Amino acid sequence: MKAALCPIGAAALVCSSVLSAQAAPGHRVVSPISGTDTLLFDDTGALVHTWPSDFKVGMACYLKENGNLLRSIVTTSGPSGTGGGVQELALDGTVLWDFRYDTGGVLSHHDIEPMPGGNVLLIAWEELAPQEAIAAGRAPARISGITRPDHIVEVRPCGPGAGEIVWEWHVMDHVIQDIDPDRSDFGDVARHPERIDINFPPDRSGGELNHLNSIDYDPTHDWIVVSSSFQDEIWIIDHGTTTAEAAGSTGGRHGMGGDLLYRWGNPASYRGASSGEQVLFSPHAARFVSKGDGEPPHVLVFNNKSSPHSEVLELTLPFDGERFVRPSCAPFGPLEASWSYSAAGFDSDLMASAERLPNGNTLICSSMQIRIFEIDARGQVVWEIDDEELSSFPFHATYTARTLWVDRPSEGCATYEVRFDLMFGTRHRDEFFMLMPTPRRRPKIAWALPWEVCLSAQGFLDESGRAGITGDVPRAVHPEWIGEFVEYTARAFDLPRRGSDSTSNTIRLECIP
Repeated sequence: MKAALCPIGAAALVCSSVLSAQAAPGHRVVSPISGTDTLLFDDTGALVHTWPSDFKVGMACYLKENGNLLRSIVTTSGPSGTGGGVQELALDGTVLWDFRYDTGGVLSHHDIEPMPGGNVLLIAWEELAPQEAIAAGRAPARISGITRPDHIVEVRPCGPGAGEIVWEWHVMDHVIQDIDPDRSDFGDVARHPERIDINFPPDRSGGELNHLNSIDYDPTHDWIVVSSSFQDEIWIIDHGTTTAEAAGSTGGRHGMGGDLLYRWGNPASYRGASSGEQVLFSPHAARFVSKGDGEPPHVLVFNNKSSPHSEVLELTLPFDGERFVRPSCAPFGPLEASWSYSAAGFDSDLMASAERLPNGNTLICSSMQIRIFEIDARGQVVWEIDDEELSSFPFHATYTARTLWVDRPSEGCATYEVRFDLMFGTRHRDEFFMLMPTPRRRPKIAWALPWEVCLSAQGFLDESGRAGITGDVPRAVHPEWIGEFVEYTARAFDLPRRGSDSTSNTIRLECIP
């Protein structure tokens, strides 16, 4: 086998950023909402890669575990935050999956969540005609046409242009109201905080009921967290249910079906306290923070319209290992955040996000200021890009530690051409690198390549800290190799200091007939 070193010649666009060794190594993914491109910035603030698209971003963008980009797209017009579709793109921009959820009275919007195993969670609206909303207990005075409650669907990709809905949850299965005793959802709102008052907030009319704007998943506890801009809350629901259980109030891991396990931010929404005890105001970007060692995760949330400035809050969830604990005759805790960040001039009344990084730093996107920055545990800014580097408002910014990618094999040819892409970032410009294989034994991975000889390469990164390696791999593989796999890792070396400077993520490739 011959391997060719193919340096990528495009120079990095160096941004005006705060350069600090305290910034988390890795990349930040951003999609300005008025454009079609998704951008990848390294830990110095340099723009090192762009995914082009024919569609405007439908707000959200993430890198999947396999290194592909998952982003929502705008396919139609609609209320603020409208999407309508999701695409998965390879590093070179090839569209690998294109799924639409924009017909038949449903429309995906705002956020998506890539799940372990490849499924995707979508937030979406469904349409209720006025008579349907009234039948559900919505006060007629609050109806001015189509009513749009939220729901969540989990989609399993099925081929390049299709998806199967394998699980779903609907707000309308869990509403309560106290204005019409003849309706099946009539009840005492204060006695049922696990249900959602269809007439709250009392001063809001128009189409949307909830305006869910973020979604995240905790695989350890099988929980989903969402943020509701209109209820001024975060909600946690049980994903460990069947779709039938998610439509009811029994079953699942917690025995509550699809009812809310936990809510926080505005106890007036379930009449658990007065409006004076409200903490969240139009929140966005509820994100789990893994604590490890079997402990329940914390939650980060961006509190957009808090006074006098926006703030980021970290909550310690009141979970005792079996259930979320609520004090008698009191709102759900905690009473105070376990960590918070705010600063003079820090304000984003719309959109925005915060994400805890592996090194303990926090990546913050102040959307309306067109500002993305990273702070350490003391609240000191250690990395930043500003509006000079972004074309318009970003909905959020997300993080990836990935620095090594591999493409899929080409089809219909005598050999497979395999390409590895290294992107260590401009901090590692001109450094020596090695791509190193290590044969391993099982388990198999989701997609496979035939390998006869382990590909390895070495050379120097270009001025953007990037390089490409290609190799032609014969189809024929010796039978005793079948089912085995090879792990690939790249390392960059700072030769003047005589040491390894950075190690990439690991990629596994399987040997097949």
